[in-house]
Amino acid sequence: MLIGVVVCGIVEEYSINLIQSIEHMSEKNDVKCVIIPIKFLGLDYEKELNNKYGYCYNAIASYGLLSCFDGLIIETASVLMYADDETRKKYIAMYQNIPHVFIAFNEDDSSSVSIDNQAGLEEALEYMYQNGARKYAMFGGTPNNIDSIVRKECFEQFVKNHNLPYSSKSYQDGNFFLPCEDEAEQLVCDNMDADVFVCANDFLARHIYRALRKNGKRPGQDVSVIGFDDSQICTATYPAISSIRTDIVEVGKVSYQLLMDAIDKKPAKKVVVPSKFILRDSIYHRVYEKEERHENYQFKDFLMPNVMYENNQYIEKIRTVISEITKMLDNQKSVSLDNLLNDIYLKLDELFSCDGLDLIDWERFANATNEKYRQWIMSLSNPSDQQKITDFFIKFHEMVMTVNHYVSPEKNYVDFIQNIGMERFFRETMQFVRNAEANYTRFIKSVGFLGIQNAYLYIYDEPQYYMQGEQFEVPEFVNLKAVLKDGEVMAISHNQQRMKSQFVFDNAYVDWKGYSRLMLFPVYSDNIIYGILVCDIKRKGFEQADLFINQLGAGIRMMNLRIENRRIVDNYEESVRKLREYNITLDNMSKTDSLTGLNNRRGFYMRTHKLLELFPNDSLSVVIGYADMNDLKVVNDRFGHDDGDFALKSIGELLTDYVTMHNGFGARIGGDEFAFVIIVPKGSELETYRKELYDLFDVFNQKCIKPYRIDISIGDYLYEKGDMLTLDDALHQADERLYYEKNIRKQKSILKEL
Repeated sequence: MLIGVVVCGIVEEYSINLIQSIEHMSEKNDVKCVIIPIKFLGLDYEKELNNKYGYCYNAIASYGLLSCFDGLIIETASVLMYADDETRKKYIAMYQNIPHVFIAFNEDDSSSVSIDNQAGLEEALEYMYQNGARKYAMFGGTPNNIDSIVRKECFEQFVKNHNLPYSSKSYQDGNFFLPCEDEAEQLVCDNMDADVFVCANDFLARHIYRALRKNGKRPGQDVSVIGFDDSQICTATYPAISSIRTDIVEVGKVSYQLLMDAIDKKPAKKVVVPSKFILRDSIYHRVYEKEERHENYQFKDFLMPNVMYENNQYIEKIRTVISEITKMLDNQKSVSLDNLLNDIYLKLDELFSCDGLDLIDWERFANATNEKYRQWIMSLSNPSDQQKITDFFIKFHEMVMTVNHYVSPEKNYVDFIQNIGMERFFRETMQFVRNAEANYTRFIKSVGFLGIQNAYLYIYDEPQYYMQGEQFEVPEFVNLKAVLKDGEVMAISHNQQRMKSQFVFDNAYVDWKGYSRLMLFPVYSDNIIYGILVCDIKRKGFEQADLFINQLGAGIRMMNLRIENRRIVDNYEESVRKLREYNITLDNMSKTDSLTGLNNRRGFYMRTHKLLELFPNDSLSVVIGYADMNDLKVVNDRFGHDDGDFALKSIGELLTDYVTMHNGFGARIGGDEFAFVIIVPKGSELETYRKELYDLFDVFNQKCIKPYRIDISIGDYLYEKGDMLTLDDALHQADERLYYEKNIRKQKSILKEL
């Protein structure tokens, strides 16, 4: 069985946890899994992210439609964050003919998994209310995001139900992924008397921390801050952020099971995963009770978010030791204090000598023990005993810092190895050999620094031009150019390369031995997609993946350019000979353009000079004009040069009809450049004749069945008897008008709406 998982990128903690949860379930049940990491739909990438062609990732969403997939898990909360209603509908409709499960979308009859945004948030808000908070402000998420909407509605309903003060300045839209310091600053300045700032995620809470400090407020001391998602940001921030925990690992598990049900044609279900409030030091007026329910940590709470702990021998050992320490802290009255502290020290030594320490979130573990410390101190009346407890926890935090020092170098070493690997990869993608096939193997032989041991590079027969907002059509055939198998690279013989796209995940080379999850990437440069890369990239390579793919696409583009340049160099003498022949032929050509039947540049200048020299009539004027085709390159690139020729011929025919009506003549003076001369009554308005020519093209485009419009921009000049301008001067005036017209008319795409 093969399933696909469509997610929004692989860098955010949310996506990473979701991927690894589904991967874990797939591996456990011997199901093959392909991750399809697309980007935000509906986002202006050039404006918002300074990444003009980042939208090319969205082309691979169409691979989920291939018949090789038995079902899909489709994330929507992030993918559709910036999408309008039309885009949302198209995206949801794409996958209706294959068994599927949506994450965070429950507006149709499909199976879906969503997070209960309300329960944990209501719990947090009520806790604050019970502890005296009366003035609330909220820093919301991206406006169109479903989670943002639900969290805002929950917040506003709570304020209304408790009859608390609320105005338009009590809420400020932010952005889940993009910097929004100015918005945070505005919210803080508008609510300097707030008791608590509620944030739609932990990323936004960190912005509020900065804004508060900038304005002389101390988070956790002067004002409370609550985040959402309980990400690693919470414990990495001081003071630790209280947050709403959403179990993304559970979302992945449930979505996997629902997909299995959908594949088995069982009735659709909608499952809501609960959330809960996690109390930390960002609450300034928190009350410590002997049995506070928010302090009941479970062992899995101490794991790093991306860790699957089932059947992990290291984690089982750590779990046992932590459980024993927790019991000791909970039963401090059963033995003498000195004996108890000594026993705990011994257990801590045992804990910190375990393997797998990098799998534990030590900051979160420290927070949990701090809760025990506060409870313990409050239960003691003897100052001497209180000092012993304080000394113990100081020593404990020193031990935690020692562990962090032990764990961090390993990560730094991994980063160092990745940097070296990336440098090597850059060199390999910019150093080419004459044999194009050998270059493909060079490209993927140096990808091990990303944890890739198996990779499959597929190249299309022809590069595909992809424009934002389109639904990409997966080519029927691809060519497997190079394979990395268990770290060893191999070239594929030419007669074995070509295959149908539906087999890219299952063929003689992709055998799924040694891995159960693959990831799909587009290989692109600018708006040109050259093919795809399928690989088993590991978690440690996720953050470098975009840079890696950009460089791979740039390398293939440069290789193609070098091949073309080499072909030209190899045929230099022949090219020079042909160029000389072409120049001789051009010099001897008649005054007619062979493609359109109009005058060419030479013929146009000769006829126009003669007309102006002999122009005798005081009651007539001459209009001299340019007519340039708009977006000929787009037609050639998207639909082929035959269509480009068709467009040029059509312009020639329409221009001929136009000049014939006005006793004039036309010419094609360049690739997409046309010129014309017509005779009009003296005192005529140029706008009248300009509109007449534009209208001819509008009528033609309405009747034409081509998927694009043939469009021109017109620049003209009214030449009258006695005018002292030369022909070149008149054409210069027409060219200035042409520039103005182009700026207006090229704002509209020539592609017809389907």
